Amino acid sequence: MARCVEDAGLLLGVLAGQTYEQPHGTCLKGVCIDISRKIVDDENSEWIDANEKLIGIMRELGAGCVGISPHRIDTGFIFSIMRHEFKIGINEYLQALQNPAIPQSLQGIIEYNEQHPDIALKYGQDILIRDNTSAGTSEPEYLEALKARDAAICKLDKLFDDSCIDVLFMFSSDMNLAVSTGFPSMTIPLGKTSKGLPIGSFFVARRHREDMLLKTTYAIQNAISR
Repeated sequence: MARCVEDAGLLLGVLAGQTYEQPHGTCLKGVCIDISRKIVDDENSEWIDANEKLIGIMRELGAGCVGISPHRIDTGFIFSIMRHEFKIGINEYLQALQNPAIPQSLQGIIEYNEQHPDIALKYGQDILIRDNTSAGTSEPEYLEALKARDAAICKLDKLFDDSCIDVLFMFSSDMNLAVSTGFPSMTIPLGKTSKGLPIGSFFVARRHREDMLLKTTYAIQNAISR
């Protein structure tokens, strides 16, 4: 999370251990953007209208906006992977702290919460209990989820290659797909609904093309902030 695209680029450079050229310019001529309108709820009319308006802005900036036929990529693997890796990750983290004053495992956290329900169980702990049943990364469910993730990566690569697009603009809350498959992505806020809920725009670039993502989102950020 960052205040602006420029800050996001600086943070990414630190995390990745490399320097990204600071984005500049407000022209998107030559950039091909796919408009994906899948997973749209007609009740979210304000959200849809804001994103439709953004498409017009991208065209004004010179981007080639295309509407490719809806593509379906299974995302069920995401939470299966998270469920099995969470227990391992949290146990390793707690043990590495070498602090006997805190729980040493996910099971220890669950037990602590049960002993202090007034302060620790305001929202329950069903997810912790569920994830604690994982036997680890050797479970068939986890191994199948890894295969499904590989298949999703191949489908996204194919989408970019076959359609010759640079950036995918998604009318979707399916942000976990990009994060879980290694595709650079960014959300730019577009305002709020009449009920005060945030409206965002979601962009995904090809793998290892963070530079294209930064260039595109920088131009859009500056256009909508005028």
